[in-house]
Amino acid sequence: GACVATAASSGRRRLSATTYDVELVFSSSTVSESKLSAAVNSLKANGVEVVKSESAVDPIAELETVPGVDSAKLTTFKTDATAASDAAAPAGSSSSTPPTSPPPPP
Repeated sequence: GACVATAASSGRRRLSATTYDVELVFSSSTVSESKLSAAVNSLKANGVEVVKSESAVDPIAELETVPGVDSAKLTTFKTDATAASDAAAPAGSSSSTPPTSPPPPP
């Protein structure tokens, strides 16, 4: 998993008085949905004001929110990834080779 925390308030205040925006990202292959739900409920029960849980994240949409990511390169990556996905063998085909991965970003 990954954690990103940013101070949501400004000024020179004590650490305990500062509020934070925290984003936690977990893989469903390492953390079960029931454990994520239990964690969300625990956070809410302990006074965390806003808890949002998503079961899937669109990586392209996430990259669009990252400062400094070149939008033209991201568009090219999205186009190439879509083309690679479309060219992959359809599910259920008799081919034993796995579909090709999309190219890495430039």
